[in-house]
Amino acid sequence: MNREFNYEQTTKICFGRGRLKELSSMASTFGKKVLLVTSNKNSTRKELYSKAREQLERNGLYVIHYDGVVQNPTTESIDAGVELARVQNVEVVIGLGGGSVMDSAKAIAMAAVNEGRAWDYLFFKTPQPQRTLPMIAVPTTSGTGSQVTQVAVMTETESSTKSAVANNLIYPRVAIIDPELMLTMPPHITASTGFDAFCHCFESYINANASPYTDMIALEGIRAVAAYLRRAVHDGQDLEAREGMAWADTCGGLAIANAGVTLPHGVGMTISGHCPQIMHGESLALTYPSFLKFTCPGAMSKFAEVGRIFNPKLKDATDQEAAEGCCGEVEKLMKEIGMWLNFKDFGVDIKMLKKIADRSHDLPDYKNNPVIADVDEIYKELMEGYERV
Repeated sequence: MNREFNYEQTTKICFGRGRLKELSSMASTFGKKVLLVTSNKNSTRKELYSKAREQLERNGLYVIHYDGVVQNPTTESIDAGVELARVQNVEVVIGLGGGSVMDSAKAIAMAAVNEGRAWDYLFFKTPQPQRTLPMIAVPTTSGTGSQVTQVAVMTETESSTKSAVANNLIYPRVAIIDPELMLTMPPHITASTGFDAFCHCFESYINANASPYTDMIALEGIRAVAAYLRRAVHDGQDLEAREGMAWADTCGGLAIANAGVTLPHGVGMTISGHCPQIMHGESLALTYPSFLKFTCPGAMSKFAEVGRIFNPKLKDATDQEAAEGCCGEVEKLMKEIGMWLNFKDFGVDIKMLKKIADRSHDLPDYKNNPVIADVDEIYKELMEGYERV
């Protein structure tokens, strides 16, 4: 075992039921002028947004509410938030919502105090940002891990390019993870985000950049998914299950922040960039069955470990049997939570799949996979998901 590794995490994690009540005290340590970033203020989260704003204002904070975040955030939606933050001279940014909201809030907090646009600071560009406004992440879903990562994903609409800012400066200063905020998540959102949490844990575990520390966190997250995801999907009011999935989500974020993700995430980003109607978790599910079978031979022992978590009956099986069992157990989970999906149902045609495959190496995640997939292999995996039944 290689025990030489680095691990960085600068986010203060406030985890537990009822922790939202601490939002104003946390925010006040960074300033008095707050940009509250959310999805549309008249959405199903309307009462939560009002509650958060009232708490902040009751404790002497001045709140500007930006509710222009969209699913799969665009450069336009982020630019509008940046402009508002600059004009209002805000001192702290709060992202209250799912992954799209938290990513947008991180990007806005960074770009507000640097020149140009957030898109100018993608992970491969120079110069990189020199500073950022403090940002507080308050997740209302359990899956993206954005509350504890240094990544902010966005899509440039004109070129259908989905990419990310990735810089240690943009770790949220505080993450308030309150499972009670997840109780109203609809079943499919619970399933999609929960599957994303599993993918984060699994891909960081098999990643070429994994370490003993990230392995420990990733396996903890996988155990939580195995125990709680089905329960959370089937009974949204099961608070213990919501808490378990909030923990799985956090573990996934902590793991990918240092180990990274692999092939499905790079492909999934390209899928969502071209097909914004597809949520991130859905984009992963569309290729995961094929990805598992392709990758399993290159990470047999780790697949076996995960297989044994999902099915204890595999404890005494050989690694090959347990690894093959892992593929079957993940597929079983996907079917049970409604994530056994195909492209045709999303209105995606075969020509689009070819475009996605041709750009599937734009992001470097595929390089960290135990088995490297060329464009032809990725196209094959996409086609296998076209009419999956």
